[in-house]
Amino acid sequence: MIFLFSHSQETGGRFFDGYIVPEESGDTLFGLVANDGNKVGFCVSKFGGVISYKPKEILAMGLEGSDFRWHCFEVVQNSFPELRCGFLEVIIGGEISLMQFEGKGIYNTKKYTNFYLNRKGTEEIIHVHRDKFSFRREMGYYFQECPELAQQIRDKALEIGDIMEMVQRFNSFWSKK
Repeated sequence: MIFLFSHSQETGGRFFDGYIVPEESGDTLFGLVANDGNKVGFCVSKFGGVISYKPKEILAMGLEGSDFRWHCFEVVQNSFPELRCGFLEVIIGGEISLMQFEGKGIYNTKKYTNFYLNRKGTEEIIHVHRDKFSFRREMGYYFQECPELAQQIRDKALEIGDIMEMVQRFNSFWSKK
């Protein structure tokens, strides 16, 4: 444990059971993982050597029971879009994955959460807009392969607060095709 402690200072975080998928190999490696936002540390056991990665060198990781994927995505704060790259937490996986990014504002410390959708097998990340008009238009189109769901979105029966239900319903519909 002394060995890990010295390396936890290098990554700035504590180590937890988890996994990483390094970009160089694409293989899933299970072991101990630490992430401080600037570095990701990985080792096979508490007595093993620590390998440090830059976050952008990791395609995905699992840490403390949550899954994360590295993406470049749009963050909208105070109506100003900004492109960022980082780990998005996977809330729901499936044909369509629902992911979230929690951050703090640039000009104030107010926390915010943005939601994103990703279709299996694609790199495209769709930002789920919060304003009602954009939400209905974009999500009605995004979920059009499930006509009943798309119609409920356009008819205002489902709103932003129902995004998890929408993704679960779409994935259930898709699995029955």
